Amino acid sequence: MHQLLDWLQGHYAESIEWSELADRFAIPLRTLHRQLKQHTNMTPQRYLTHLRLLQARHMLCHSDSSITDIAFRCGFGDSNHFSTLFKREFTCPPVRYVACASDAKITTASIFLAVGSAIMPSRAK
Repeated sequence: MHQLLDWLQGHYAESIEWSELADRFAIPLRTLHRQLKQHTNMTPQRYLTHLRLLQARHMLCHSDSSITDIAFRCGFGDSNHFSTLFKREFTCPPVRYVACASDAKITTASIFLAVGSAIMPSRAK
């Protein structure tokens, strides 16, 4: 099961055919569904969507790519559907998440600058 989970984490953006995946790992499709649900507490498709959303959230925070580009790069075929799923998962739409993440970066940078200047006062000559 760990090999399957690792494979999904590495291929989350691809179109997944569960029957082909079951064949790839030499397990019956029904067993794949049952074991994946036991390990993740999610259906296989829900788990895949969750992986995609986690990666999208990371990319929204750490890249300058557009929301639409990130949605497609994470395996979503429609950016509107992605936005709906993102809001459902994280309780705010991607646009607001990007704004909050951007504000947090600015605030964090400001704190480091303020703390750094307090710790290392400039020397007067």
